[in-house]
Amino acid sequence: MGRLASTVVAKTLFIGNLSYRATAAELVELYARFGGANARVVEGKGIGYVDVDESLVGEAIAVTHDHEFRGRKLRVKLA
Repeated sequence: MGRLASTVVAKTLFIGNLSYRATAAELVELYARFGGANARVVEGKGIGYVDVDESLVGEAIAVTHDHEFRGRKLRVKLA
């Protein structure tokens, strides 16, 4: 019997109240423990998006919503 390769399904989180100096690399680092590997920051808007492992999305929101990051409390929800 053959083995199927497992694939990680990602969900995108909306990150609000970001510092205007925040970078995509910093978001990837912040969300790495939740499978964060891809992030986008909308320059000049204080928002961004990060893809996390679907199985960890609830934990990622619970841990990082209202988390202080670069002097501001993040607003995190499913995009």
